[in-house]
Amino acid sequence: MNTRNMANPIDFVVAEALSRGFRVERLPTESRRHAFDKRLLLIQGKRCQVIPSRHGHPNALYPYAEYFPLYLPRNNWPDFLIYVSLHETLPIFRIITRAEMSKDTGWSPESLEPYRDAWELLQQGVPNSAEKKLEILSWQLQAVKTAAQNADLEVEFIKTKKHKDGRNWPPIIKRRVLVAGKKCAIFSATRISQDPEKLRYNYAIFKISHEKWHEFLLYLTRNADDTCDVFVVPRKHITATTSAALDHPELVRYKNAWGLLTASDETLAVIPPVMWKEPTIPPPPTRHSLILQEVVCKAESLGLAAESTQGEVTSHKGVQSFLYISKKRCQVMEANVAISKSGFRCISLNPPTSEWPDYLIFRSSQSDDSDKPTFYVLPRQMLLRRTSRSVVSKWLKDYEEAWHLLR
Repeated sequence: MNTRNMANPIDFVVAEALSRGFRVERLPTESRRHAFDKRLLLIQGKRCQVIPSRHGHPNALYPYAEYFPLYLPRNNWPDFLIYVSLHETLPIFRIITRAEMSKDTGWSPESLEPYRDAWELLQQGVPNSAEKKLEILSWQLQAVKTAAQNADLEVEFIKTKKHKDGRNWPPIIKRRVLVAGKKCAIFSATRISQDPEKLRYNYAIFKISHEKWHEFLLYLTRNADDTCDVFVVPRKHITATTSAALDHPELVRYKNAWGLLTASDETLAVIPPVMWKEPTIPPPPTRHSLILQEVVCKAESLGLAAESTQGEVTSHKGVQSFLYISKKRCQVMEANVAISKSGFRCISLNPPTSEWPDYLIFRSSQSDDSDKPTFYVLPRQMLLRRTSRSVVSKWLKDYEEAWHLLR
């Protein structure tokens, strides 16, 4: 596909559809600059709207969390929405029926995978136009309405200006609401993990708002039983976007605290802002520690006692690789297998810089299957200089799994 002269997403859609043998019709426009509409077209007689899309990151604090923002057209003309991502190696097309969409949203790449290149949808019947809809009440608004009314508080939704002007637009603002006459901004306090069995399930992200409209922040958290808790937080009581435990003692006082909305200014003034730190999540284990643990497990499985040298001797840069096995001083090291162009496989062994160990234990992965490493156990005096040995050499075979030397 020649992409140099095609600047608009619809040009890529037309070219792709034609290459698949589909009948494509462009729609004329009244624009003086363009003969055809830049968004709308007919494919196999189906009404389609082309929408550009690109992957993004919902939060700079979580750079590996990706999603694609999906804009929902406000008109009911299209039966199919074709989202085009031009920021990949090749254009990616995701085809979704209009009836499946009810709001602007964002989906993960995994959620969008069933719609990728789903051109076969355009060969099927046209979805029922009556199923096209715009979301009226989001789950957040519905949860706030239910919880506030259960607390005998009046809830008033705020209408959008475009809907009041007669346009086909969602009638209610989704992130603002009046509860007991107080202006409230709504946020989802998303759990760090959705697995109730994990520790991170009890931690959620609390974002702050830089807008000046609201008097209170309502943070909603979904529970495993589909119930919802609402943290009712006065403005400026949370001063920074952070993540925190849901049972944090300074946060618990706001949990379902609907009475704060009717409290006097004097009562709110004596409540100090939340002071907390982000939860300290232990870093993932290093490769050195994983290898050391492998050696300990292997030795213990053979009936050899393994003991730590913590506080007695420390490796270079603090990476612990020393331990006692059957009271013998050992150092654990890694030896990689190198393969020459001719297919010759050898292992490079480097002597340690420390004089402490009496025995050296080299962990080597003989293939891509790292779950089954090979261990070479040899006395320190047998490796006085750097060497490279064939994996089938007799010298190396003498020390392969030679755990008996440590008994």
